[in-house]
Amino acid sequence: MQYIAPYVLRSEYACRCCGRVPPEVKGDYMELPIFYWQLFDFFGSLRRAWDKPITISSGYRCPKHNQEIGGVPLSLHIFGGALDLKFKDSEETARAARQVDESCPNVRMGVYLGEKNYLHIDIAQYVIPKLSDDWDSGARWGSVYSG
Repeated sequence: MQYIAPYVLRSEYACRCCGRVPPEVKGDYMELPIFYWQLFDFFGSLRRAWDKPITISSGYRCPKHNQEIGGVPLSLHIFGGALDLKFKDSEETARAARQVDESCPNVRMGVYLGEKNYLHIDIAQYVIPKLSDDWDSGARWGSVYSG
């Protein structure tokens, strides 16, 4: 098993259709550009607070795969700056969302409760220029959870 960052396996982060990762993601975690380091640092903070493994269902997506699954055209996934985190049910997903609010308040988060039960976290706040105001630090969207 090859880890690209603490708690992040290359196989979890790589594109599901082609197995690639962004060209800058190679070698030692500490040598990653700050953009990626921030994402993995946020995830590491959440993982330590959660105190058990968290499934990464989507990390980097090549543009072809992103389009095939209906991802937004400028998804942070195609730049390697987003993670979708899968949980067993709505209750666990909402609990994880509250944990993100506590341990990583600056990370952007989408909460998806119901059939899919996952969190999307990304680091759009580090992209300059920003596409819109909703790329700011701490943005929240998705299902209502008791935060």
